Amino acid sequence: MTSSRACQVTNMRSDVSYRFSVVNLSKPDSLYTCGMKPVLYSEIEAEKHYVGWSRVGTNIRLVRVGGWVGRGGRGLVYGDLKSCILWKNTS
Repeated sequence: MTSSRACQVTNMRSDVSYRFSVVNLSKPDSLYTCGMKPVLYSEIEAEKHYVGWSRVGTNIRLVRVGGWVGRGGRGLVYGDLKSCILWKNTS
């Protein structure tokens, strides 16, 4: 099963680094620990450069914050995904 979450951000200033956290991410492991970056859609980049979706972020980490381990060492683990994004455009 695949699940996606989206949020909208407005009134961002250009050349400012913003920190985002996805809390209660319920995964025992994640591709974010192997170098995958969160996906960002920019209407401005889509209009100017025809590239709306891009993978962005620095200091990406998955921090375990709790959960439980079931039989055989398998179970649900909760974590927070943290990432910093340098905003390119004013929105």
